[in-house]
Parts: sequence; structure tokens; C-alpha cells
Amino acid sequence: MKTIRLYLLIVLIGSLLSIYGPWWTIGAVCFILCAAFPYRPAAAGWVSVLASVSVWDGYAIYLHIQSPVDLTERVIGIFTQSIPQLASLPALVWVLIVALLVIAPVGGLSGLAGQQTRRFFLGDR
Repeated sequence: MKTIRLYLLIVLIGSLLSIYGPWWTIGAVCFILCAAFPYRPAAAGWVSVLASVSVWDGYAIYLHIQSPVDLTERVIGIFTQSIPQLASLPALVWVLIVALLVIAPVGGLSGLAGQQTRRFFLGDR
């Protein structure tokens, strides 16, 4: 139940702050929330990864749907132009994969660092 609360808090606060802040704001949210509440290291890391990927993938899908221009095709065209075999997958799938590869380490390590910071200063186990 505590992990669901952490997931929802990261998604809600991270979504709101990511709209107006820089891309790495979700990392700060994961760090602060995992430092504020006691969690096991595995829970802090994996819940932060899942919540961060949910926020970024949700935002990528929202931008894909709302964009009048096929922005995902243009962005992924930059990466797949020299390798035509990669163009066989839809552009949205590539955008989601790139988002996952970028934000998963940021969110997971931020959550784990927050948990370890709490453990260091407060002695929580």
C-alpha cells in the first residue's frame, strides 16, 4: 500500500512539475519523496523507475496525439535515417523506447539515492 502511495505521488507531483520545469525535475521528485518516507531500497528504486517511465511515456503519447504535425516521425527519423531496418517499427514505439532508456536510470537512481540519504541521516533500516 505504501508503494502505491509513492507511485501515485511521484506520478502526480512529477507530472505537474515536469510541465513547467526541466526534464530532470522527475528525478528531484523521486529523490525528495523517497527521502521523506521510509521505504526499502528495492521498493524506492523500482517504484521510482515505474513512476518516472509512466510520466514520460504518458507525456510522449499525449504529445503524439495532440501534435498537428507527425513530430514522432521527424524525431525518430533523426535516429533511424542511416539504418533503414530500424524504420520498420512505428515511430511512437521508438519514442517510448528512447524515453524509457533515458528516464529509467534517472528515476531509479534518484529514488535509491533519496532512500539511502534518509538511511544515512536518520539511521532507518
